[in-house]
Amino acid sequence: MRAEFFLLREGGLDCEQARGTLGGVTSKVAVWEASFISGNYNRHHLRVEPSREKAFWSAFAVRRTVRQSAVIAGVWSSTAYRWIEQRYYQLRADGVSETQSRRRLRLSKTRAGAWESRRALRIRKAERGRDESIQVAVRECAARIAAELAPKVAQEASKLSRTAVRGTRYWELIARGETNIAASTLVGVTRQTGINIQRRARQRKNLTGADVPSERYLSLVERLQIADLDHLKLSIRAIAQGDRPGAVDGQT
Repeated sequence: MRAEFFLLREGGLDCEQARGTLGGVTSKVAVWEASFISGNYNRHHLRVEPSREKAFWSAFAVRRTVRQSAVIAGVWSSTAYRWIEQRYYQLRADGVSETQSRRRLRLSKTRAGAWESRRALRIRKAERGRDESIQVAVRECAARIAAELAPKVAQEASKLSRTAVRGTRYWELIARGETNIAASTLVGVTRQTGINIQRRARQRKNLTGADVPSERYLSLVERLQIADLDHLKLSIRAIAQGDRPGAVDGQT
């Protein structure tokens, strides 16, 4: 867990994210975090002096075996192999190929292959941890924005709902024969608003390519114009003369 913790921290996760990705709780996380911040986390055991690791690499560099170099440094072979493993991961992280890293550290293909598989597994875990952290951050951001916009969205929805209800009621009154003025008054809007409702209806008909009414039947606009003129107590002749484009606007 210690090595994976440092790998996750190197991958860009903070302490809490790395702790969550590991999926375990240990009191040593605080110690590991302090080691990571100080930069001494590459040594497996903090009781081993840095000078011993330096002595090991000096001996290993002159072609001594791992065991011989470990004896010179005064450490166990297991500690020496952990140093080599960490150096292998560092070389790979620096862009050195698997083959070149293996040759520099004089590793067997079997050992290098095992370390490479372990490295790939840790990278995948780190990537999954980062992806999960990003997803959590996105969800939290979306939830926060939704909470901030909820009152405004509810207000807009209520406004649209009221507008739709008002429009429906307006057209119901018109269908019953009420004039624009009467229908507008009953639904609680001004006369101009009623005219705008009719204008938008005509625009929607034009945009949707509605069929042109036949000469036998009056269109909705014509019926609305006649209803407005009839409300003014005009005669049939006057209505027929006034039911021309442009003439009604002056009457309503």
